[in-house]
Amino acid sequence: MKESKTTQYNTPNSIIKVSLWLIFFLCIYTIVLAGSFSLGAYLVYLAFTLIAEHFNLLTLLISFGLLGLSVILLLFTIRHFKKHNKIENDQNIKIQPDKHPKLFAIINKISDSLKIRPPHTIYLIPDSNAGVFFKEQSIFPFTSNPKELMIGGALINSLNEKELEAVIAHELAHFSQKEMMLGKMVTSANQYIFHIVHDQNNFIDKAIKKHIDKVFFGSLIVILKFLMNQERKIFNNIYNSLNKEYNILARDLEFKADNIATRITDTDTMISALRRIEFGHLAYNLSRTGIDELTEAYCKVSNIYEYQSEMTSLLIDKNNLSFDNLKLPIITNDYFENRGSRIIFEDPMSTHPMLSEREMNILDVNSKNKSDKKASLNPAWMLFSNELELQKLLTEIYYASQYPDIHDLRAINSQEFHQWINKDKDMNDKLNSFHGFFSDRKLEKIDIWGSLAYVDDFDLKFDQIFNADNQKEFKRYRQNLKDLKKLYWIKNSYKSICNFKFDNVVFHSNQADEIIGILEEEIHDGHKKMKKLEEQAFLYSFKQSMQFGMEDQLIEKYLTYYALDKESDRYISIQNRLESALEMMAYNDEMDDSERMEINQEIVEINTIFRMALNNSKDVAINTDFVAKRMAEKNYSKFINEGLNETDISITFKAKDTEQLIENINNTSLKVQELNELAFQDLITYLNDLNIKEKVKEIENK
Repeated sequence: MKESKTTQYNTPNSIIKVSLWLIFFLCIYTIVLAGSFSLGAYLVYLAFTLIAEHFNLLTLLISFGLLGLSVILLLFTIRHFKKHNKIENDQNIKIQPDKHPKLFAIINKISDSLKIRPPHTIYLIPDSNAGVFFKEQSIFPFTSNPKELMIGGALINSLNEKELEAVIAHELAHFSQKEMMLGKMVTSANQYIFHIVHDQNNFIDKAIKKHIDKVFFGSLIVILKFLMNQERKIFNNIYNSLNKEYNILARDLEFKADNIATRITDTDTMISALRRIEFGHLAYNLSRTGIDELTEAYCKVSNIYEYQSEMTSLLIDKNNLSFDNLKLPIITNDYFENRGSRIIFEDPMSTHPMLSEREMNILDVNSKNKSDKKASLNPAWMLFSNELELQKLLTEIYYASQYPDIHDLRAINSQEFHQWINKDKDMNDKLNSFHGFFSDRKLEKIDIWGSLAYVDDFDLKFDQIFNADNQKEFKRYRQNLKDLKKLYWIKNSYKSICNFKFDNVVFHSNQADEIIGILEEEIHDGHKKMKKLEEQAFLYSFKQSMQFGMEDQLIEKYLTYYALDKESDRYISIQNRLESALEMMAYNDEMDDSERMEINQEIVEINTIFRMALNNSKDVAINTDFVAKRMAEKNYSKFINEGLNETDISITFKAKDTEQLIENINNTSLKVQELNELAFQDLITYLNDLNIKEKVKEIENK
């Protein structure tokens, strides 16, 4: 990491600004509440006056309409004013001191050193993070709620005992910060605002959509809808301003909590814990992807943390890292430098600083404790008395929350589990045999037939193509593509980013075009270089295949991959276009009729393009043996035919049709990407087999 520099805190100013925005929110909410009651009372008065002075069927209907309008407006304003429990009881495990004395001894020791009460309740959840909060959120500062600590099973699985102690110290340090009361109030305000602004699936909004076209109620509902939208706009602006200021404060509090935890433990332990949490999060996400695939086959694992540990080992091997006696990764500075972005910016909507910033802050702490690097440490799970039972219970909670509608999954046995894991390890070994040349990327599209014109003059050796330098070139090219997207994001100021760093030089966001030009030129030159390397790799493998009369199979596998890669890109493009249309639909209430018709037409056009893509997928399946075989194995043909039937949508687009289209496009895109990945694995396996055959032949010739 970079040299330490003193972290600049802005806590006092942030506290004042957040407090002012909270007061402003309370004032506006009070005004809106009073206004709603006043308007409601006036409408009731108007209704009864109308009946008293002109009693007939028409005035009776109008009066009932006014009464209904007043009731709905009041309900819309006050229905958000309720208590919110932070944790769903069926998605966690509440742990008791008598069953886990080691863990509670550490929690009590830390609480004593911070001079705070220990958390009232401690929960375990399946996830890879930790947090503290109040049991019930309230906007009022004088309410006192029990404090709670939440620890993720995947986080525990990534650390040793000392590192988990550092994480707990960090979380409990938040309770020692008086500013946390502000956080409690902001969370509460956010919940109220969220329900007002974004919850449009309630009975009030449903009733409006249902009756807005009716002749009698239409005019009243238009008025009600206008009032509700104005209320939503006001609170949405408050939400953005409040959270922008609070997130500055939250980042300062994270730095300070790190400082406290470092003093309780030590610098090395704290930095190691943060690095391993990030690494463990990657491994956990990989295991979740594998679990998704198993679930599609109606199978499940009995312990997701065994899966995470296997994925950790896979990532250690993939990134050429070493590991300790617990098989936890030893994460060096080089690991971050090799995978780092050239673009660094502070996300104004993020509540946590970047890892590099946190490490620099920790290095500034004068911790009296020194880590004993020779000490033999236990896994963090050893702080729990019945770790295997807890892991299996958390696994059940994970399946219940992620796949609530899927039942009767068959638990695979140990042998099946290791066969499944070895599939990933086997592919990783094959990729490593090419020194990472093909790792973590798509193949560049090359002209197969044009390349063959140069095969007779091609004489490069294996190590001249498949080496660490070329792997770095591919990594840099891929990172440049990602950084270019970030720059366009900064340029468009989606999150009001003022400054950013490029190659450690600070730029203002209005200078993004300058850096975009530099990156685009690098990407253009890089693309030509990548295509040349890809062509060299193909020609090398082609000359290998010529020794065994296997040229046709090699070409077929390349062409199959490219065909499916084109298919995958097609569906991703459709997904992106649909996402843009959905973003515009989110502002449906603010559109006029012509804009609304334009969006409807756009979605119908997306549907037409999707049907064309599905038909094209059928042609790819017919013309490619590999695809046809995989289609049969995984029922892709049935899926595509059903997709064609389900996308027969008329010009009068309805909400339920949109939901169906979103589901169809996303599911199809995922399946085609999966098929593309299978074609890639098939090709790599073939190239690896060619290498093995050539080595065997060399041995035989000797």
